[in-house]
Order: sequence, then C-alpha cells, then structure tokens
Amino acid sequence: MTITRKAKSLQAEKAKAVKYPVEYLDRIGHPDCMLEGLPGNLREPYARWYLFGAEPSQFLRAVIDNDLFMAMASTDRWSIKQLRETVFWFIDHAPAACHKGRAQAWQDAGGWIGRAKERGEL
Repeated sequence: MTITRKAKSLQAEKAKAVKYPVEYLDRIGHPDCMLEGLPGNLREPYARWYLFGAEPSQFLRAVIDNDLFMAMASTDRWSIKQLRETVFWFIDHAPAACHKGRAQAWQDAGGWIGRAKERGEL
C-alpha cells in the first residue's frame, strides 16, 4: 500500500503540531482557532484538544463540555479568576464542532487533524 503525497504531508504536519501545537496553529493561521484572548496557561492544552482531541485538564474539559458546576469544582484560584474570560473566548472563537454537545465526537475523531479524511485532505 502506497502512502499518498497528501498523507505524507499530513504526517509531517502532524509531527510539527504534536511538538509545538500553539506555534503550529499560529503559523497556519487557522481561521477557526485563533488563540488570542484565551488565557496563556490554557493555550497549549486547548491547542492539543483542538488539533488531536487530546484530553485536557479537568477544568478545561468542564468548560469545553459547558459544565459550569464541574469547572467551578475542579479549579484552582488562578483558573477561577480566568473562568469568565475563558467562557467568553469559547463563545466568541471556538468552533462549535469541538465543544458543548459535540465535544466527545470531536475527541473520538481525533480533533482537527483526525478529521482530515472528512475534509478530503487525505
């Protein structure tokens, strides 16, 4: 079985994204995932979530799932101060396909990179 050029290219991009997910998103300028405005300590975990569906911290997962009670219960003092900013960032910037009721399907598919076949990139 021969790997197509697109598949090889996607594998190379995935390797870059695994090592430096925030820089990868900044470099490609992905219109659906601009990290500006998201608190700094959440950018890398969210970038890994977005790109690969990697499980984030309990706090960030609760925000992704739109579970305010769990977000409050699983946070520290620093994150609780960032809760409002984080929620508004999700409302304004996060693609609907990767949070709230669709979060598990996003994770199961392997995030944006895992969905390359659906987009016809593989």
